[in-house]
Amino acid sequence: NEVRPFCMASSLFVHLMLAWPTMWLTKTGGDGDCGKLVSEAHEANETGMGSGYRSEPAQASIREGTLWRIPIPTSGGWFVTSKKGAFSGHGTNLGCPQFRQSLTSASRPVFWAPPTETQGKFHIEVAHAKPYGTIFYFPVSITIPSAPKNPPLTPSPFPPSGSVRSPLLLRLPTIPPALPPTPWFPPPVTPPSTPPASPPSSSPSRPPFMPPDTPPPTPSSPPLPPPPPPPPPP
Repeated sequence: NEVRPFCMASSLFVHLMLAWPTMWLTKTGGDGDCGKLVSEAHEANETGMGSGYRSEPAQASIREGTLWRIPIPTSGGWFVTSKKGAFSGHGTNLGCPQFRQSLTSASRPVFWAPPTETQGKFHIEVAHAKPYGTIFYFPVSITIPSAPKNPPLTPSPFPPSGSVRSPLLLRLPTIPPALPPTPWFPPPVTPPSTPPASPPSSSPSRPPFMPPDTPPPTPSSPPLPPPPPPPPPP
């Protein structure tokens, strides 16, 4: 007769140990709540299931597209909690998107999705229990950088005529207008220089230049002397 009560007590203890992830959210004998981190209960000196809490080294998440895979390094009951975002994958959330739990090992991945259109640092905590009711938990930090700002668009100096300005042309750098061509002027004409006059020569003057078909001039005979005067009358 004494064996049966002992077996019932042992079965109840095992049931409570396996059911504690659900108790965290339902607050049935626990300190949890939807959107509450385990570290918050630890810092408030709450008792958990009676033996308190113990933190473990932080773990790293793995990004897969728009989701983050959360490591679950335990083979027993576990739960994950966060203040923002939503969990999916293995386990159930019991109506709280910031909570996920299971009484068995995670045979499928557990993912976390951040709030839409947000950036910053987010804290997730994974908890599991060992004998005597101590709740072990480790943090997982996820940092989402802000999206880079697009540089201002520079309007194109050559928009297509009769149509809307093309977005491709808006990204072209501004081209300064071309300078007008330099006018060309011919170089000034320099008149030929006049040779200096030669001094008079003592040699007889040459006849003027005659064309080749003109015979040279015949030299004129010297004039005859005048006749002698007549003799005087007797």
